[in-house]
Amino acid sequence: MRSLAALLAFCFIVVLVGFSQADQSSQGGAASPANKIPAISAELGDCWVEMRVTDSASKPVYGANVSVHIRYGFGGFHKLDLEIGTNVDGRARFNGLSDRARMPLDFTVRYQQRETSVPVDLKKNCHASETAFLRGKSTSP
Repeated sequence: MRSLAALLAFCFIVVLVGFSQADQSSQGGAASPANKIPAISAELGDCWVEMRVTDSASKPVYGANVSVHIRYGFGGFHKLDLEIGTNVDGRARFNGLSDRARMPLDFTVRYQQRETSVPVDLKKNCHASETAFLRGKSTSP
């Protein structure tokens, strides 16, 4: 009888610990996939640009497309186009960029027939965090 009571008490404790750990992970212990910053790499260098896209009300824009056209190599004969969507926080990240570009990179942001561009000079700031403002109607319901 005592062993059955001990076994039930043990099972009860295990269940409580499991619920406690699940509750902690859902409250910020682990980032949800929607909050994880999407990233893409050009594999050309050690620089990066993190873009935050906001609307006219300064709210993050989910699902905006951020793209960049990169010319590299001797004479800029090699070309690379990268494009990525923003997460629920309006963020996207471009890794592996080179600071050897002759001109600033021009990041283009598109969302619902709206467009803006953000120039980034990696020679001046190899690790850049930029904000793109989309003018026009607010994206909030």
